[in-house]
Order: sequence, then structure tokens, then C-alpha cells
Amino acid sequence: MKTQNKIFQAKYLLLFIIPMLYFSIGAYFRYLLGDLTLRSLDPENVYFITGLGISEGHFKVAHIDHPGTPLQYLMAISYRITFLFRPDNVTFLEDIFRNPDLYMAVANTIITGITTALLFYSGQRIYRKTGSVLYGLLIQCSPFLPVIWFDLIGRIVPELMMPIPVILLEMFLMELMYSEEENISAKQVVYLSALSAFGLSVKLTLIPLWFIPLLILKKWKTKAKFLVLSIIFFLAFAIPVTLRLSKFTSWIKAIFIHSGQYGGGDANFVNWPEFWTNLQFLWGYERWFLVTTIITFFLAITYFLIFRKKSDKKLLIVTSAVLLTILLQTGMVCKHFSHHYYIPVLLMLPLLVFLISEITKRILRGKMQFIITIGLIVFIVAFFIHQRPWIKMKSEAMGTDVAQRKETWHFVSTLDPNAIWIITTQNYGSPFREYALMTCYAWAGSQQKYFTETLAKVYPDSYLFFTWDNTIRFWGDELTQKKIEESHKPVYLYLENDAPELYQKTLDKFPFLTDSLKVAPELLFSNEKTKEMVYKLNFDTDINHQK
Repeated sequence: MKTQNKIFQAKYLLLFIIPMLYFSIGAYFRYLLGDLTLRSLDPENVYFITGLGISEGHFKVAHIDHPGTPLQYLMAISYRITFLFRPDNVTFLEDIFRNPDLYMAVANTIITGITTALLFYSGQRIYRKTGSVLYGLLIQCSPFLPVIWFDLIGRIVPELMMPIPVILLEMFLMELMYSEEENISAKQVVYLSALSAFGLSVKLTLIPLWFIPLLILKKWKTKAKFLVLSIIFFLAFAIPVTLRLSKFTSWIKAIFIHSGQYGGGDANFVNWPEFWTNLQFLWGYERWFLVTTIITFFLAITYFLIFRKKSDKKLLIVTSAVLLTILLQTGMVCKHFSHHYYIPVLLMLPLLVFLISEITKRILRGKMQFIITIGLIVFIVAFFIHQRPWIKMKSEAMGTDVAQRKETWHFVSTLDPNAIWIITTQNYGSPFREYALMTCYAWAGSQQKYFTETLAKVYPDSYLFFTWDNTIRFWGDELTQKKIEESHKPVYLYLENDAPELYQKTLDKFPFLTDSLKVAPELLFSNEKTKEMVYKLNFDTDINHQK
């Protein structure tokens, strides 16, 4: 008895390894990426400002496209929790606008922590339900398997919330295979409805997963109940969507009838040349997953043909539902392509391996069961070996990119913090958090006026020139000759690249600099890797006094 308890405890301890590994990798990439405003990536800026709006009690936010509501809620809650530990000498808005990277880093760490807890919970629960520690370890592998995951893990993106509904659905289906009950209870229908609604509120790319409950539920009345409850739960979860439902439905319609991303492109539903190109891309990058899907399909067909009358109907129905979902997801991604749109089904790879194992068990009928155990061990070990070079490759690329950008950031941080800055950029961002805040400010919607006062207080002397639409944007007072003369502050110019025409184009946006002040640029810094330039604008003081 004692020996059995020790074996159980040893297996139980094994289930700590993968969650801790996941948290370590998440913390590593969070540290590696550093300040997210330095990279100024989409969608971080959008979720930063919409989460801030919700934290202020404003649920009618501008961005509802994905819709990404759980991430918005999490951002809002994490902001308020973080502010509890911040100094008392500033307001909430002032502190968050001064330290947006701190608040986003905390939010990302919370997401990583939630996923880590879910991995441990799912592993130990599946172990208890199935008696197989290998199945417990298998479901814990879910977020490691998409190689694109390591592009996202340290950031603020809705995909990081996807393991919650997907792993919970995997757990339900794996437990269903070991349940003696033939029918799904009314309580389980409610659970599936809430789970599906939560998944859709994370991102619309999870909609194919709705077909799994629809197919495994037997009665049409139960299917209809599931659909109605799912819609009700979705509208309850995604309050920002509910408040702007007509805009949301119009966007969905545009996506459906157009072949381009975000509802753009031709109104031809599918651009077939692009469709096949996208499918080839998936085959190149996700071959392991697609090959596993094909194996599952042919193994299920073989099992059905050999044991037609004696086959496990519940197993075949679940397998069919999962395969159909993968087919729908593949078609959807090839229609509106982006690699990360494929993450929902990539997270289900452990479920495919589980189904292969269960079908194989039934085909072998108790014979050579050790083959399944060996196969599961080989799969888990092989995939972690396969992932290691990807992690190193992503790590190296991100580290190099951030290091190059930080060179400019480090230099800028040595200059007078009270200076007047003219910031010219349009591409990846800049070494100024003002740029990231200005880009997300566009998504503040009706709260723009509410945020402007604080932003003007925190960044009164920042003037951003967006060359893509030829506009100057700022929160404080307009930059004038009088302001420069009376403030006695140094004036610096940041250019995203060293093109002479960009310098001249920037000065042309402020005619008084050349017409009245007779500017003389002094090159202070040049980043050879990123082509960024920093100038100090010196002025003819004699002319200033004459004026």
C-alpha cells in the first residue's frame, strides 16, 4: 500500500514539471522583450487603452473587433491591483501613463500565471480521471506545440487567453471518453455553452470549436438549447460587444463576404490562388499537426470498417467532431490568412494524440498495450526536443531586435527629460513611450477627452509627426516660436531613419523653425543598425533677441 502511494505521489510530482517549465519560458520571454512600448506592437496598444477604459468603468470601448473581451477585463483588473502597490503621490491615470510598460508587464505575468495554474489543474485532473499520468502530461503540452506561440508568450495578445477554453474543452472530451454515462447532462450542456461563449469572446477564430459540442450532442432540442445559451452567455460575457452590437455584426458580415483580411478585399468570398498559397504555408510550418490529423482520420476509418457494429460510437463521434473542426479552421485560415489564426486547433494536438491512442487501444483489444505507452513517451519527448531549437531561434531574433532598438533608447534617456521633442516615425515605433500612447490614443473613443488632460500633464512637450498621414499630433499646447523662446528648453528631433528628405519634410511641418529661428541641426546620435537619428536643434539667438 505504501509503495502504491509513493508511486502515485511520484507521478503526481511529474505533473508539476511542465507547468513550471511554461512559467519559466513565459517569464524569460517577458524579460527578453523588455518594454513593449519600445516595439510599439499591435495589438498591445489597443488592449492597453481599452483595458484602461474598462478599469475606469467605461465598457463602451472603441475596439470590439476580435472581440478580445476577457483580455480587456484582465487588463482592467490587473491595472487596479497593480496601482494598489504604487506610490500615493500620483493619480491612477498619471501613474499608468508614466509607466505603461510596468502595467502591461504585470498583466502579461498574470496571464502566464493563470495558464500555468490551468496546466497543473488539467494534468492532475486527467490523471485522476483516466489513471494515466502520460495523458496528464500530454494535455499539459498544449501551449508548447504551436511554434508561433513563442512569438506571443511575452506580449499582450488575445491568443494568450486561448488555452483556457481550449484546454477545458479537451478535458471535457477526454473525460467523456472515460465516462460511463452515454448522454450529456443538462448541467454539462450549460457548461459547454458557457465555455464556447467564453472562447468566442476571446477571439472569433475560435468559432469552429462550436461545432464540437453541436456534433456530440445527440438531440436536436439539446443542440438548439446549446446554441441559444451560447449566444446569451456571449452577450453577457462580451459587454463591450453587446453595447455596440450593430457595429460588431456589420464587421462579421464584411469578413464573411470578402476574401481579404478584416472584411477587406474583393467581395468574392474566397480568393482561390491565395487560398492554395496559404494552405501550402500551413503544410510547410505545421506539418506535424496536419500529418497527425491525417493519421487520426485514416485510423478512425480503419477502426470503423473493422469493428463496424462493435465500434465505440462515442469515440467515433468525438473524433469526427474534432476532425471537422480542424477542417473548418483550416479553411477559415486559408481564406483570411494569418499564422496565429490557426492557434485554436494547434492547441488541440494533444487531443488528437489522445484519440489516436484510444482508437489504437480498441483496435489492439488488450494486446501489445505497451506500444501505446511507448508511443506517448516518444511523442512527448520528441516534441520537446523539436521545440527547443524554435525557442532558441525566436529568442535570438527577439533579443537582437530589442538590443538594436535599445541603443537609441539608452541614448535618449541620457538627455534632458524636460526637453521639447519632435518625433518623426511611422513604422515599428520609437524609443518614446509617447509614440505608443499616441497610437493607442486613437482607440480611446469617447474617452479621449477624459485622457487628454492627464496625457498633456505627463507629456506636455512631445510632438509626433506621423508621415503616413502627414499630421502632427500632441496633447499639450501647440509648438510655436513663442513657446520655444519662453521655455528655454532644448529642442531635440528624432527621425526614424537618416533620409535627408525626411529631415526636411519634418521641418517643413514647422515653418517658423526655418523662417524665424534659423535652425542649425547638430547630430547627436546615429544608430547604424536601425538608421535612427537624434538631432539637437540649435537656434540663432541673435535673431531671437531681435525678434
